[in-house]
Amino acid sequence: MNEYSFLTTSLLIETHAGKSMPTNLIILIAALIVAWVVFGALVNLLKTFISTAIAIFIIIVILRFFGFSPEDLMLELANLVQSLRQFITGGK
Repeated sequence: MNEYSFLTTSLLIETHAGKSMPTNLIILIAALIVAWVVFGALVNLLKTFISTAIAIFIIIVILRFFGFSPEDLMLELANLVQSLRQFITGGK
C-alpha cells in the first residue's frame, strides 16, 4: 500500500464519517419526534379509555341506586340494537 492510496482511503473515511454524523443526528431527532407523537397518542388513548370507564361505572352506580341491574342495561342495549336494525330495514 503506497502513501497515495493510504491518503485516499483516509480522505474517504473522513468524508464518510463527516457526512454520517449529521445524518445520524437527523435520524435521532426524527426518531425522538416519532416517539413523542406515539407517546402522546397513547396518552390520549389512555385518557379516553379511563374517562369512558369512569362514565360507565357512574352510570351503572346510578342505575343500581334506582333499582336496575347491569343485566337490565345489557338487555336494553340488545333491544336498542334490534330496534335500530328494524328501523333501518323498514320494520321487517
